[in-house]
Amino acid sequence: MKVILATLLLLTSLSAMAEEVKPKTKKSLEDQLDELSLPANQAPAAVSKDKLYSVQMRYVPLIGAHEVSLSGAKDFKTDGHLTTNQVGLQYRYHIDDKWSIVGNYVRVFNELNNSGKLLLKEEKLVADSDFLMSQADVGAEYNMFYGKFRLGSHSVFYFDQYFALTGGMVELRRGPTPVVALDAGLAFWFGKRLGMRFGLKNNVFEETSGLGETAYRRNMVGYLAMGYLIGGSN
Repeated sequence: MKVILATLLLLTSLSAMAEEVKPKTKKSLEDQLDELSLPANQAPAAVSKDKLYSVQMRYVPLIGAHEVSLSGAKDFKTDGHLTTNQVGLQYRYHIDDKWSIVGNYVRVFNELNNSGKLLLKEEKLVADSDFLMSQADVGAEYNMFYGKFRLGSHSVFYFDQYFALTGGMVELRRGPTPVVALDAGLAFWFGKRLGMRFGLKNNVFEETSGLGETAYRRNMVGYLAMGYLIGGSN
């Protein structure tokens, strides 16, 4: 009888030890928050605000979302005789919160500035410029980091800093030519559907003079775009 009791006690002890050393499955942050029955943007009273900031979930999910934007832009590098403005349409498919496929189309409006008007009036001449008429390009975009800032005690805005590399075609006065562009800016999110983008786009393409000489031209464009997110995660 004593042997049976000793055996049972030994088996019970071994079972308890096995439970203690059994590896525990690591839970994700989402699962831990779900167990607490708290929204992603809140934390228990014992958690400091600094810790809450470091684990806060993304307020604007982008996975699988389509973004359509309208933009206005100004060319900062012209030939000195023209004022160049642009109106554009952009489309983005957000693969996830970091990577997107982006497509752009812009229509360019050129007019003589004061220098160009003076040259035309006094010399009866128009500058020999292979000016830009339209541009279409596609490429990849990457969100470098995601953050937020406050305006007052209740207003919070979320933003992404992004970079994009695109390639396509530009239509110049003397015909089409390939273009490569590097785009960088900030995307601000208002709620979960509306967005505003502010950035700079550096385009490089080849232009032709009236004498048939070609040279690479780089123009810097500053733009402001208003967009709307369709679909994706809620």
